[in-house]
Amino acid sequence: MEGATAGQGGVVVWCDHAHFRAYDQGFEESPRMWSEWVYSVYLPERDRYGSFKELELQSTGSFDSEENHLSNRFEVSFDTASQDDSQIEEGCYRLPGRFWEVFVFIKADVAELRHHPVTWPSGITGVQFDVPDSAVLNHAYVIRAMTDAFAAESCAVVYGPDSLLLK
Repeated sequence: MEGATAGQGGVVVWCDHAHFRAYDQGFEESPRMWSEWVYSVYLPERDRYGSFKELELQSTGSFDSEENHLSNRFEVSFDTASQDDSQIEEGCYRLPGRFWEVFVFIKADVAELRHHPVTWPSGITGVQFDVPDSAVLNHAYVIRAMTDAFAAESCAVVYGPDSLLLK
């Protein structure tokens, strides 16, 4: 790894192909083009996750047990900095005894907050919340809604994996 993470050990918890959309001769969008593998890596020295291209990593040949990556508390990680009011909020969460899942909050033409389970194309599960257009959607709103939805007493905000990579 390079920069601030150079020389640090970490644990790969997820990987997927990064992709981009190629714009081509008069067509607004052409099909997805796959580029390279991107890895979500837990960095214990920094107690956070990072996303790295395959070429940026060097294998140690060792493995970590899955149980070491299950939570013992309710945790939420946001993909973006908090704003006063957003149209969408996205990130990851972990419930006690579970691996990371993905949440998405989207403003919609609904009378009250509602949510439903989602399985993303990668197989990662999570939840989508439909938020009334009149609500002020920010990190505090997300934490209140998720704490209520999961009947949790508290929520820790942490630096988790990138939800776009997990999805």
